[in-house]
Amino acid sequence: EFIQMDNVFVASGATVVLRDVLHRYRGMAAESGAILMATIDRPMSRDARDALFWMIGEFGEDFPVAPYVLERECAKLNIEDDYIIQIELLHAVSKLFLKRAPEMKVVIANLLCYILNAEDVEPDLYDRAVFIYRMLFCNLPSSPSIVNFLCSPPKTIYKKVEAVVILKEFDSLKAVY
Repeated sequence: EFIQMDNVFVASGATVVLRDVLHRYRGMAAESGAILMATIDRPMSRDARDALFWMIGEFGEDFPVAPYVLERECAKLNIEDDYIIQIELLHAVSKLFLKRAPEMKVVIANLLCYILNAEDVEPDLYDRAVFIYRMLFCNLPSSPSIVNFLCSPPKTIYKKVEAVVILKEFDSLKAVY
């Protein structure tokens, strides 16, 4: 419900949180696919857009319209866009290509061609595009394991502290550290 709200900040925050939840509980992706695909055209923060592309790339086989959504996003891509979004879009297209190649063949070809022929492209984005192009061109059997690697779920950076300890250190700077 938060993702579908008209408030950009709430919807963006909920999208980022959903990414973290799906990172931890991968089996819930199919349930949230329709909601995510419906929110792609809505305004959202950079972090939320980044999270949305990650979810589409990671769980695109569960979302029937994922290739067409990424195709539309690639068509709107502009070199002046935030390069973090461009990198995540490149990764999402690459991951989905390895899962649904017939639908993504033209999309990944157009995206790589656009990035590799652009003039003012970010060096990191260009290097990643070259790497993906060469990997796919050589038809490495290990390509799926390179692109679709599974990393461990994010761990919280907060320490679990009991209330008694916090109250004892309340009037000092020790609580900040």
